[in-house]
Amino acid sequence: MSVLIRQVQNFRGELLRLDEQAQQTLNQTWLALEQRLYRELIDLLTDIEARGIRSPSQLYQLQRFQTLLQQIDSELLIFNERAARDLESRQQAQQRAAFLASLSWVQQRARELGIPYNDAVGVTFDRMNPLAVEAMLGILADGSPLRQVLNEVSLTTTAAIASLMVQGVAQGEHPMALARKLIDLGLATNLQRVQSIMRTELLRASREASLEGYRRSGVVVGYQRMSALSLRSCIGCIVTHGRKYPLSVPFEEHPNGRCYPVPVLDWTEDLDPQLDGQEWFDNLPPADQRRIMPPGALDLYNAGRVDWGQLATRRVDPVWGNSIRPTTLGDLLLGHGGLPADEHNH
Repeated sequence: MSVLIRQVQNFRGELLRLDEQAQQTLNQTWLALEQRLYRELIDLLTDIEARGIRSPSQLYQLQRFQTLLQQIDSELLIFNERAARDLESRQQAQQRAAFLASLSWVQQRARELGIPYNDAVGVTFDRMNPLAVEAMLGILADGSPLRQVLNEVSLTTTAAIASLMVQGVAQGEHPMALARKLIDLGLATNLQRVQSIMRTELLRASREASLEGYRRSGVVVGYQRMSALSLRSCIGCIVTHGRKYPLSVPFEEHPNGRCYPVPVLDWTEDLDPQLDGQEWFDNLPPADQRRIMPPGALDLYNAGRVDWGQLATRRVDPVWGNSIRPTTLGDLLLGHGGLPADEHNH
């Protein structure tokens, strides 16, 4: 394994470690919110049971029910806003680290190829394009897609809790059991969505900062995708592992994706044998292959009915940007799937 690949892997590993720490801090705040609302739910459901309320109309006419829903929505909005502010702060710090690291990677790659290049020495963050920084953080601004999504998450969570409560009350569920269900199946969806969004946006900002570093280097012509190559990796990421792209092509990644761009200084140079996703997958035990790929898709691949490239598909999203996803079994059966070939990937 080249020194460069190891450096990028270590950097990504540290990024994920810091993200895990932030998620744990978020979880502590969430636990206090959850415990508070759990007590409120038990009090309300106990009162509902004592009143003999069963029908949805009776429940919606109860002022305490309406008040609690408003409280839940308000607390979720506050929690989500706090998570967004924390994410913005961490993005700013991570962008600087990723930008500087990317320039050191360029220097390392130039050294491996025997290309004279010392520009990365002593580079400061001031050289990063201010417009690029603004674009990376703009998704967090008021009225941005992320803010809108976080607001919608709180609203849909509250609506889900109300629906579950109506069903549980109508069925006469015990207050404590129903309160636990409302927490586990209703309230927890907010935390799960927020955690996914935070991780996705932090990784995105770090990748974009690295790509900006490559652009500022003056010698990088493109980037090569590097997947985590683990049993947790999706087949879409594994298929694109090692593919090369010009710097003008946006890095397309799905939520929680851990792929990262490695600098390419020469299109004719194969960076590292380890950037061959198909070889890695083909050498896995069959049981591990089935953990990664749905059985039907794996059977088609093993039978030669679909080629390796068909297993990944581009999903177009005008708001969040395109992403690479596993091709569905239905599309594979129809002969669909695959990413377009170009002069660097065939």
